[in-house]
Amino acid sequence: MTKRLPLEVKLARKATRVACEFCHHKHLQCDDKRPCTNCTKRGFQDSCRDSVRKKKSVYKDKPRPSNPRQTSDVSLSGSSGTSVPSTVLPTTASPVKTFELSPFVFAPELRNFESSIANDEYVQLTDLLNTNPPSPTDEFVEIEDDDEDFRPFVEINTESLSMRTSYPNNETPNSYVYNEHHSQMPNTASMVPVAPEEDEYYTAPSLVRKQVQHPDDIYLTPVIRAYRYPQAYHALIHYLKKRFSKYQLIEIAKCMAKYRPSFISATKSLHENDLLFTERSFQRSLLEYEHLISMSPSPIIIWRRTGEIVALTDTFAVMTGYSRKALLSKRTYIVELMDDESTIKYFRSFSELAFGDLNATYLTDCNLRKAEENNYLRCCCIWTIKRDVFDIPMLIVGQFLPVLERQ
Repeated sequence: MTKRLPLEVKLARKATRVACEFCHHKHLQCDDKRPCTNCTKRGFQDSCRDSVRKKKSVYKDKPRPSNPRQTSDVSLSGSSGTSVPSTVLPTTASPVKTFELSPFVFAPELRNFESSIANDEYVQLTDLLNTNPPSPTDEFVEIEDDDEDFRPFVEINTESLSMRTSYPNNETPNSYVYNEHHSQMPNTASMVPVAPEEDEYYTAPSLVRKQVQHPDDIYLTPVIRAYRYPQAYHALIHYLKKRFSKYQLIEIAKCMAKYRPSFISATKSLHENDLLFTERSFQRSLLEYEHLISMSPSPIIIWRRTGEIVALTDTFAVMTGYSRKALLSKRTYIVELMDDESTIKYFRSFSELAFGDLNATYLTDCNLRKAEENNYLRCCCIWTIKRDVFDIPMLIVGQFLPVLERQ
């Protein structure tokens, strides 16, 4: 048994790159001298030589295991003239539905990996790329239930901007229920202005979009100015006073009192350049969201935290009957497209979400006020809040789907 060395001696010694055979076998601290100190003390000077290290094992090319599903090798001719084995399913007595293959055939060169597993994966991926799955049909399928009646449906064609429904006169069901507290104010959202609104405090979204179509335009065009949120809230309050009764205004004022002072306090210390920065951030995010909602088939509309509508999809316009020019050429609020109960419910929900979850997504229902007078549509809606760098709600993305009932 070897004698233990003191701690200071162990710390003073340096590890050698290659130990001798004796020190390697005995797990001793060797040095760079030959013969080393340990072999000299023990009289093994003649046999002190470097130990031979074993080379690291590598994956060797092993024969591939037999695959019970593989019955033959199909030659896929590529540009290099090589062939790739392909897996063929066994034939059965029942007919198998086949799909027409694309004229393009992916046939890369067969690579000889050191691992048989890698070779297997490469062949499976090649077969996957050469399989052309069936595409979904574009035909409208009508489903019948047990009563042999068609289920209610709404189909919107984005190319022709037309809508087809299962209801009489090709309309959607009216969800309006008379209430004595309902306002009798005409639908101002459907009115189309002669020219888009523009002043020192407000520029219509349609004018902004004509000037801003690429991200660089946000920083180069003078149409992007610091947005005046106080003036926008004053215009909203002026609209609410003309539409709602005193009792309803008290309910709305209670909801706005939960978040409006916080908005004022958070933006009070911001300078003109800060407000310009937040507006450019808003327009930059809006460009991305407009690109995303253009690929979505569901009716979507986007508005600011003040409630002003800034973007919408064609499906939303067709479903509700509003035109883009009517909604985006003037200051139009999202509450103008809701009935009274849904408007109050919106302010209650927004007061809870304004400073709640930073990634808030809210599922609810509301009655949309269509462009036609006294015509309402009950919808299920999802609101997603996008916040700015100050964690203040910047824009709200609303997705609306009609709730259909059997006639």
